[in-house]
Amino acid sequence: MKKSIVFASLLACTGALAENTGWLYVEVGVSDKGIGSGYVTNANWKLSASRPKGTSNLELSGMTGEFYGSEPAAIDLTVVTNAAGEAYKVTKFGQFSHYGSGANPTLMAHKTMLSEFVAPDCKNIYYEGCFCDCKALTNVVLAEGATISNNRTFQGCSALKSFSPRKFSALGSMQFLSCASLPGSFSITNSTTIGSQLFSGCAKLEEVIAPKVTTVKESAFSGCASLTNVVLSSAATSMEQYAFNGCAKLTTDVVQRLLCKSLTQLWKLNGTTRTGSIFSGCKGIDGKLVWDLPNLAADVVASGMFSSCGNLKGVIFKTPVSSIGGSAFSGIGEAAEIYLAAEVASFGRKAILRESAPFPKVYLKDNIDAWLTNMAADAQHDVIRAADFNNTSWTGAKPWSTITGKMAQDTAMCTKAGGVVTVYDKKVLAFLMWDNAKGGCWVLRAPVTGTKIMVQ
Repeated sequence: MKKSIVFASLLACTGALAENTGWLYVEVGVSDKGIGSGYVTNANWKLSASRPKGTSNLELSGMTGEFYGSEPAAIDLTVVTNAAGEAYKVTKFGQFSHYGSGANPTLMAHKTMLSEFVAPDCKNIYYEGCFCDCKALTNVVLAEGATISNNRTFQGCSALKSFSPRKFSALGSMQFLSCASLPGSFSITNSTTIGSQLFSGCAKLEEVIAPKVTTVKESAFSGCASLTNVVLSSAATSMEQYAFNGCAKLTTDVVQRLLCKSLTQLWKLNGTTRTGSIFSGCKGIDGKLVWDLPNLAADVVASGMFSSCGNLKGVIFKTPVSSIGGSAFSGIGEAAEIYLAAEVASFGRKAILRESAPFPKVYLKDNIDAWLTNMAADAQHDVIRAADFNNTSWTGAKPWSTITGKMAQDTAMCTKAGGVVTVYDKKVLAFLMWDNAKGGCWVLRAPVTGTKIMVQ
């Protein structure tokens, strides 16, 4: 339909509509309860409307609406009047597009035609996935103190760059999932939970202040590559898998603050397996972290916890752990140092390994034999002890030459010449290699600290 024909038909119906002069509210009828119903329209959009009895407030929905344009157009509800010039306020809006199964609203087919949604009097956006996948949407303006009910409201709005307000009492799950262009800061004032995938894929998001949040659900900030600051409750208790995965700009100080003593859970339980990867890919961690978590319900480092943290210098365990999951520290920083507080009964595959030298260093304390046995328990791990560094007849899953060749790649720690391996550090107890020289780490005796020698 050509726009000129649309204008003509709308003018014929209302006698008052002109392009870019605001929105016209047409009340079709009033119920026996005094509630008015009708529609609002401009040159491009027509949305259904209802008016609570005795008010000039409107509740809009695009569920049965229509679109007449040929290219993306804004919905700007700053000015809404009737034919007599009386002003109305849009205080609620629900279901522009549609998420999930069920009836397909008319506007679902036109959701890529919405360029802006400006409704400065709108105090509530409701319905699951209200603006889901509105990929041309660049700007949203709501009333200060607005609430966003249900989940997935702006999921997939990949062009969304401007959003107001930035302070909410609470937000549901996946509200801004994959809003890759949305920058800046958000504040969540009263909620105790960051919902699953709330900001996942928001590659330009910089900060979230949520001082009452004690629980961060699965993948809440996954892929937030520009995130530099997160403030949660100092009494936070739970973070689930992938919570901060890929947050490459989170610094050591921020991550250390997030690892507060009150935490009871740092994983998501999938069956009997605790999966983690909570801080995987956090390359902004460029120092050492302290693991001092006395309240964990299970004293484990879940799988992938700090995997691919390529600048992490090390972790000092002040509270013991019974298990370090697979790839928990795989790919951490060059020559990173892991100080363990007590014997670890279970080491997962690639738990503490780096593929290239300089390799990580794991410092063990008591029960050394038991620790080395635990490290070698996985079929793809080989542990060669210091006594066998020059024992060419040593037998393991991989040849002596292969494992010592991997060791020799770390020239800061050893040399290998003429079949003789010389390790410089006398505290070295063993070398662990994974799957035919794909990665390795050094095992050393922890240095003794605090010893005083009294001389008379």
